[in-house]
Amino acid sequence: SIESLIELLERRGRQAQLADILAAQATAVETSEPAWAAALWSKTATIAENDLRDRARAVEAHERVVALEASAKSLDALARLTADLGDAKQTCKWLER
Repeated sequence: SIESLIELLERRGRQAQLADILAAQATAVETSEPAWAAALWSKTATIAENDLRDRARAVEAHERVVALEASAKSLDALARLTADLGDAKQTCKWLER
């Protein structure tokens, strides 16, 4: 199962591979299981930001979450990340939502 794979890759410290797999799985289920896809995108965003230090990838993943469901956590993260990246226009966009 995907949960078992997540656990295994986390234990082995293979965060980049885990983020790739989560993103692929999220893409595959966006239409059929949007809530599950949003959860997978959220996990991808957390890994991208905290483990990979890839803010741009974290922004992309959080944007996918927000496209699927109104997530206060992702909206807050988008405002914070876009501010960190110096994108005032996008920061305002996310703060307004």
